[in-house]
Amino acid sequence: MAEDRVLHVTDAAGNEGRGWIEERPEGSVLVVRYGDGLEQRYPVEALRDAGNGRYRLELDDLEIGALEAVADEAERRVIPLVAEEARVGKREHHTRVVVHKAVETRTETLEVPLHRTEVEVKRVPVNRVLEEPAEVRTEGDTTIIPVMIERPVVYTEIVLVEELHLIRRELSETYREDVTLREEVVSVEREALEDA
Repeated sequence: MAEDRVLHVTDAAGNEGRGWIEERPEGSVLVVRYGDGLEQRYPVEALRDAGNGRYRLELDDLEIGALEAVADEAERRVIPLVAEEARVGKREHHTRVVVHKAVETRTETLEVPLHRTEVEVKRVPVNRVLEEPAEVRTEGDTTIIPVMIERPVVYTEIVLVEELHLIRRELSETYREDVTLREEVVSVEREALEDA
């Protein structure tokens, strides 16, 4: 790898940084600078290709003791790093499943729209003489069915048999009758008085 090539590196703890390889008299060293400015040096052998231009660090216990950390170029100190590795395995586990089936009942209310037609029979007396039979007719929602009967009809005639003529006459006559009438009559008598 070229020394000026920048690598995207992820360490064992999942921290990401930008790394490059420095050539030293004692050999090649991988330098990784993290986001907080801390630089760490790793053996180049710990670098593994993760694909898509990314790399990961895989360190064992012997390599961890040889690492050195630099906060800036004026001060250097050795920081031992410890990384935990997670190992994932699998094993078969058999479980017995018992299925119980039961019948449950529930009540549901179903609503179904029902349509019906109601017919109201209304008897309307008419008693009218027709010249010819009436037909069934419809007025709006009402169907009118005529009910007819035939009946004998006796006709009567008024015959002028005679006339009575009343003749009025004005008559005058003298009526005579003897009538007894009573009347009171008063008579006055005067008598002379003797001297004493």
